[in-house]
Amino acid sequence: MREIGDRIREEREAAGLSQQALSDLCSVSLRSQQNYEKGERSPDANYLASLAAHGVDVLYILTGKSGGGSPRLDSAEHALLESYRRCSRDARVNLIQTAALLSAGLQTKAQTQQQTSNRSAASQDQVHIGDHGIQIGNGRVTIKRGK
Repeated sequence: MREIGDRIREEREAAGLSQQALSDLCSVSLRSQQNYEKGERSPDANYLASLAAHGVDVLYILTGKSGGGSPRLDSAEHALLESYRRCSRDARVNLIQTAALLSAGLQTKAQTQQQTSNRSAASQDQVHIGDHGIQIGNGRVTIKRGK
């Protein structure tokens, strides 16, 4: 079984961070980071809390078992999530709408490839996000804002 230090290194590498970058994020010295990864020293609660605040699955680091059940993020996904978290509420709504639009467009394309070209002109794909809705159909995209 892998040790805590191995799992810290694994998570750091998955995030695309150097030892120096992770030690800076967690407010520890480079030497401490190196000692954690070598298994020469155990991380304290503040370090683990800092890791958790940066999206690291601390339960996995401690036990080797994932705590969230969701797949771990690669460095690009982590950067995207951190950017999203820094956005205003309105910017978040716009990003969610755009992502839903892109997703619905990709699904529509895949459905179109699987189905015959005789798709009913009246049919529409709809995506609802809270009070907002996106309709895709008949070559048009409609975004309905909430109340």
